Amino acid sequence: RIGCNGRKPGHKAEHGLRGRLWPNHNFQFLPQLDSWRLRLPNKILSGMSFLFAYLTIVANRCGILTKMSPETAIIIRTRNEEKWIGEVLKRLRNQTYQDFEIVVVDSGSTDNTLNIVSNFPIRLIEMEAEKFTYPYAINLGISKCVATKYFVILSAHSLPLNEKWLENGLKNFELNEKVLGVYGRLLALPDGTFWDKLFHGTSYLWTKFFSFGRSYHVIKKRSMGVLGFTGAIIRRDLWEQYPIDERFAGGGEDTAWADYWMRQGYVAVMDLKFSVYHSHYLGLWGWIKQYKHWLEVAKAKPFEYLDFRKDGAHTH
Repeated sequence: RIGCNGRKPGHKAEHGLRGRLWPNHNFQFLPQLDSWRLRLPNKILSGMSFLFAYLTIVANRCGILTKMSPETAIIIRTRNEEKWIGEVLKRLRNQTYQDFEIVVVDSGSTDNTLNIVSNFPIRLIEMEAEKFTYPYAINLGISKCVATKYFVILSAHSLPLNEKWLENGLKNFELNEKVLGVYGRLLALPDGTFWDKLFHGTSYLWTKFFSFGRSYHVIKKRSMGVLGFTGAIIRRDLWEQYPIDERFAGGGEDTAWADYWMRQGYVAVMDLKFSVYHSHYLGLWGWIKQYKHWLEVAKAKPFEYLDFRKDGAHTH
């Protein structure tokens, strides 16, 4: 397990040989070289450093290092998500597209979440619950990824629509070089409330009715729900230039990030084929409170627990 080191997201720690030789890569075996260094004479170490540096230059020119890294990383934030996290990881394992790594950022789970994720090939990052905010957890997870092109941000209780979910979502980046990210609509989970099913189902069917045979829509302006991080893909090169804004600690960080790039001329793509099953487990009054909260987080605000929410991030 990889514990939270307390550094702010985006900070690239450079230790020993890892920092000098591979500043843009984060292979898990490299930190071990630092402990070897303490037991080696300086001349041998210098020779090894020169050899590694030479091989790295050759590997970079041949594209070997890039080929060793996956194209995509999937970042999943968890806290007490034992109910659905296993099914989420199973569905990811069965995707037709498999060129990805999975990073789970856990903020103090006290249920069976950690035991469940340990049965899958994931990288686990643990952070203190007191340090959790939506954008901080995402940035922290991304900062540990080695994926070369895309980051998928997925809720721990968002089930991919089918086995072609990732493949279909990534195809949208072929539409336009100005595509900043991709997201889909929501459908209620099987055990979601009546109101979850009503609101999510109505939104999905309304979008499908006005799609006129197409599965996707190009979104050029900010609006509520654009690029929702319940299930979305963003580009690595854009995140490196502008990480998720941590001032939006209480939510709305997804739409704020999309808005930043839309003002630079980029667009988002909403694709029904990239939809997920997701529920808030709210009654009518809870949905009214949730909608009010979404209006409030259009502006940056601190993180706070929402008593009307039942998902993991808001359980004390």
